[in-house]
Amino acid sequence: MDQGRLIVVGGSGVIGTSVVNTARQSAIPVVATAHRRTTPDAIKFEMISGDLTCSIPDIGNQDTVLILAAYGSPGWIFENQAKARELNVDATVRLVKTCQDRGASVFFMSTDQVFDGRDGGYTEEVSPNPLNLYGRMKVEVEDFLLSLEGNHCVMRTGWNVPGDPDSHCAVKDAYHHLLSGNARMAYDNLINISDINDTARGVVELAKLPDRPKIVHLAACPAVSRTQLCEWIIAESTFGDKMSFEPIRFSELTYSEPRPTNAWLDNGLAVGSLGLTFTPPEKTVRAKVRLLDALQRVN
Repeated sequence: MDQGRLIVVGGSGVIGTSVVNTARQSAIPVVATAHRRTTPDAIKFEMISGDLTCSIPDIGNQDTVLILAAYGSPGWIFENQAKARELNVDATVRLVKTCQDRGASVFFMSTDQVFDGRDGGYTEEVSPNPLNLYGRMKVEVEDFLLSLEGNHCVMRTGWNVPGDPDSHCAVKDAYHHLLSGNARMAYDNLINISDINDTARGVVELAKLPDRPKIVHLAACPAVSRTQLCEWIIAESTFGDKMSFEPIRFSELTYSEPRPTNAWLDNGLAVGSLGLTFTPPEKTVRAKVRLLDALQRVN
């Protein structure tokens, strides 16, 4: 069977850009769509008001559509619930239906926020139990996709770290908080920290498979506490002597709605069964710090 196209909806975002570049390097036919941050080789597609078949009329049963476009800030989503639902649920479900009607497969990028964080190390077999609206919206789409016949896949991930100093990520956030002099970091809050290129390679490798798992966790292990993250940053940074933090319990932090303490994902299926590989989190963190240091020196 010929390799169908990987159509990346949200192809100009941080994960989308990495997936598109990785697909091209792997000689996988790829099409990127974008709404605001359009690039010369991206097709314009607006999920809320648009129809993917108008932007890509020949979409068919050889194609896989990766849905990345979504609002991703839990705090913003809580404050803008109607607008968030319009994109994260309503438009996404419509897009899934369009793909189903054309016989195309769907990859849906979900999150560790679908879990309540009481245990950590969640496998694909564990039923979601989200604490916040962002997680509940993701679960709503997950459930709809999983109810359909077809070669679809729900992909969950944690924090991804891009290889540039400008993009938002857990390492960059912590780095600047440490320099602020008032950083408070939870020693009991464990997260996955993954090199974004590993996540992208996982997506591309799954696109090559004739039979995909229904759910897969794309995330590097072991899990990392926020305090361990800070210790790595301070040890690596040339500005480490200017950095400090107060270790606290996660329950001492205030959010507009609950957040899971230990929602980190187990990657046993991705690594053991699918043969995917992930860079050790410490190596990913230290590489990002060197980039941030270079930018800090310029500024």
